[in-house]
Amino acid sequence: MALTDPFTRDINTKYVPLGITSSRRSDAMPPDQDIYGFLIGDWAIHSINYKIDGSQFSTEGSWSFRWILHGSAIEDVIGANQIREDGVWHAGVGIRFYDSADRVWRLTYVEPFTRTVKLLTAQQRGDTIVQTVQGPGPAETWSFENIEPDSFHWISRVADVDARARVDQEIFAKRAP
Repeated sequence: MALTDPFTRDINTKYVPLGITSSRRSDAMPPDQDIYGFLIGDWAIHSINYKIDGSQFSTEGSWSFRWILHGSAIEDVIGANQIREDGVWHAGVGIRFYDSADRVWRLTYVEPFTRTVKLLTAQQRGDTIVQTVQGPGPAETWSFENIEPDSFHWISRVADVDARARVDQEIFAKRAP
């Protein structure tokens, strides 16, 4: 059975490579729900991780976003340009899609080198995209804030022992040339 890819060419579904890119979002996605479209492309990032003891670790890296699967989902790949002091390289991949039944975005993030898998839901709140980690553990959100055409600020907040949110990580992104 062949699908007609409205963005590129006819493809045979038997041979569809995983992560196949599309040039734009699917027409089936409501334009007002396209909260991540601004991310498509490549970004240079500066990341700061804050430890509970007050120390921090900074690194440079890159973050790339692409429409995939006929524009029905977005794949992102993020990676630091160096290995942390504890010998771990932080790099991961996310797949996000709009769930029209629940009117929410769903995201799965996998970081193989730290054995991390996170499931999140996301919604736009004003000018901010708030992604909420689902499942056990302390409350955690990942937010895109201060969104501009060529920059954004990403913040991870985790509940501390008093249930107050503390900033765990910040990423300052600039669109790559």
